[in-house]
Amino acid sequence: ICLLCRHRGHSLKNCPKFYGDKEKKCYNCGGIGHSLSKCPMPLQD
Repeated sequence: ICLLCRHRGHSLKNCPKFYGDKEKKCYNCGGIGHSLSKCPMPLQD
């Protein structure tokens, strides 16, 4: 659970509220600048 926004799935260092939209990290491919819902790569298990 993120200590800043209290959401699951990321920590403070990856929080979109802390870094803003341009620093979003994708939880599918690990890329920066987009989120899982906009990832161009196929979903990974």
